[in-house]
Amino acid sequence: MSFDDNFSFSLNDDEQDLLRELVNIAYGHATSSISVLLGAYATLHVPKITVLKIDELERYISDLYDGTYSCCYRVIQQFRGKVGGETLFVTDVKSAENLTKHLVGSADKEEYLNDAIMELANILSSATIGKLAESFDFPVVFSAPIVQPMHERVIANPSINPKRHFSYVIIIQTLLEFKNQEIKGELMILLEEGSFEQLHLLLAGKIAELMG
Repeated sequence: MSFDDNFSFSLNDDEQDLLRELVNIAYGHATSSISVLLGAYATLHVPKITVLKIDELERYISDLYDGTYSCCYRVIQQFRGKVGGETLFVTDVKSAENLTKHLVGSADKEEYLNDAIMELANILSSATIGKLAESFDFPVVFSAPIVQPMHERVIANPSINPKRHFSYVIIIQTLLEFKNQEIKGELMILLEEGSFEQLHLLLAGKIAELMG
């Protein structure tokens, strides 16, 4: 479901615009951190936002990577606060290798790939969730991130905690460019039951505050 076309079932235009603005600001901050990490100027394109119901996520990722899960990695990080859930960063092997080769000069060891992907995912997820927490004035606690190669069983069970129940997922499509190389990925924010509704209330409250 496209953010622009089908998100109005729950958020009005002003709320959609505010969420876009917060994500854009967060990704602007993330770009600076990524440039420092890479030691080179990096351009992070304006992200595209998509919202899905949680039971549509498996099909979305399957279509995105043509069902070839073995060519992808994911990084999961749990967060807790007034809005809680997990971030799921998914990237392809080529992007992971481009990043790793630039950082350490070689991508021939799995641990190098894991460390590079985890660092990038941590920057993006911390910037995005951190911006939401800052804007709506609530504390947030992150768990340590976990990186895994993708396969069908993993995608069918996106959470690392089977006891957590999710309702919606906000997908932020990312394209990072530096030194004629590209790193593509999706940052997916899996929201626990009740958290999407809470986010809606927070956006509405912030708009009322700004207009009042």
